[in-house]
Amino acid sequence: MKRLFILLPILLLSCITPSDDRKGLTPIILEAGDQEIQLYVEVADDPDEHRVGLMNRTELSRDQGMLFVFEQPKILSFWMKDTLIPLDILFFDEEGNFLNTQTMEPCAADPCPTYSSSGLALFALELASGFSAQRLQPHLSQRGEVLRLRFAGE
Repeated sequence: MKRLFILLPILLLSCITPSDDRKGLTPIILEAGDQEIQLYVEVADDPDEHRVGLMNRTELSRDQGMLFVFEQPKILSFWMKDTLIPLDILFFDEEGNFLNTQTMEPCAADPCPTYSSSGLALFALELASGFSAQRLQPHLSQRGEVLRLRFAGE
């Protein structure tokens, strides 16, 4: 019985502690139509982190990505130099409203194509390729549906 009292707190703690593959990641929510999709992201909020991004990664979990945060809204452009896996990129304005998405292909040699926001963006979200088609489009089937980005807890 004494062992149960010792093990019970450890078991309970393991249920609420993030799994190892999510440690250090920030939870965000995509509101897509009537659905909320929770994701876990690395936040890139300085020029060095922007420059490196997801370069040299060989895999990316379906519910993880990288959120690029900029100081001011502007037309954002990305390229895939030395990025090994295809990615979807979603652009959001300063209010967290969706602007556009594109699928980006790996590029090993210059010149690499660029992928840009369709308007002034403050956030860019990189996720595993196929995310937009598989997880967003089914919830955005009605004309005028809105996709928004927010931090979990807001």
